[in-house]
Amino acid sequence: MASALLGNEIVFSELHSYSPKRHQVRLQVRDIDGPGARRHSHSYVMGATEKPRRSRFACRHTHGHLFAAIYERNPLAKIQTAFAYYRDLWDFLAYYQDVLDRNIGSVMYPLRLGDECTCESDEIPTDTLEPWMWRRGHAELPSAQNMETISC
Repeated sequence: MASALLGNEIVFSELHSYSPKRHQVRLQVRDIDGPGARRHSHSYVMGATEKPRRSRFACRHTHGHLFAAIYERNPLAKIQTAFAYYRDLWDFLAYYQDVLDRNIGSVMYPLRLGDECTCESDEIPTDTLEPWMWRRGHAELPSAQNMETISC
């Protein structure tokens, strides 16, 4: 499902299962020029190469698509990556953008993690996760009690 939304097939290049609830995976994408493929631009920014190096490794947007699909099925899942630890769906929604804004370059030549890929935007499909927000009480439907009224 995440592959269809991304527009490129997600491939598990490594999959280790330690228990029924604990797995370690490494993600790649099938098409190196399609969306979700990681670029390595540091040598390009430094002037050492003519264009950024391409890679089959999945970018953070691809991880975001996969995590959204996981949280659709289990909003209390715990996901640990090299960049973040999401305790549940609400952690993911709160901190995912911070991971994309992280600097992976140097101090002199900063590179944003969210820009090191072939994706066109930072948007991931979280609209299917919204019903879980309503059920847990983190968001309220508009009503007369929680809306500000303006008298004329």
